[in-house]
Amino acid sequence: MAFKTSSSGAVRKAEADGYASGSQRILVGAFAWPVLWPLLALAAAAVVIGWPWLSGHVTIPWDAKATFQPQVQFLAQSLANGQSPFWLPFAFSGHPQIADPQAMIFSPPFLLLSLLTSAPSLWAVDTTVLAMIFVGGAALMLWFRDQHWHWAGAPVAALAPENVKTHATHV
Repeated sequence: MAFKTSSSGAVRKAEADGYASGSQRILVGAFAWPVLWPLLALAAAAVVIGWPWLSGHVTIPWDAKATFQPQVQFLAQSLANGQSPFWLPFAFSGHPQIADPQAMIFSPPFLLLSLLTSAPSLWAVDTTVLAMIFVGGAALMLWFRDQHWHWAGAPVAALAPENVKTHATHV
């Protein structure tokens, strides 16, 4: 519940009812449920649900491998060789990779992966995707908490993307 008034009486009543404003919202109140245990539960559930991909027995198929894997490979190879990843000379007699929104050049997780290895494996790309899903779920859980919604809805909402993953392809 948000209060749009700046009256100190309304703010004191909100704090007495278990609400707080701004940065104090997470720290004060009856609805301020703990963060650590739900996040640990989300991490455990994400590992269990994502185990086929994390173990390397299966890989995320189709566009993930036909379109995005080569993009990540090119980014990693270019960075490892000290070349610019902005121009791809191998497609259509040259292609401005920087103009491609799916090139992964400006995606921090894939940029970090490309800086760590010059030849990212299928497993590394899948793990990066699953880590991004986990971070999104964790952010959603924190948003639930910030909105003072019931804690039980947060892990359900955070795990929803985990349950709609694409079919696995055996490696």
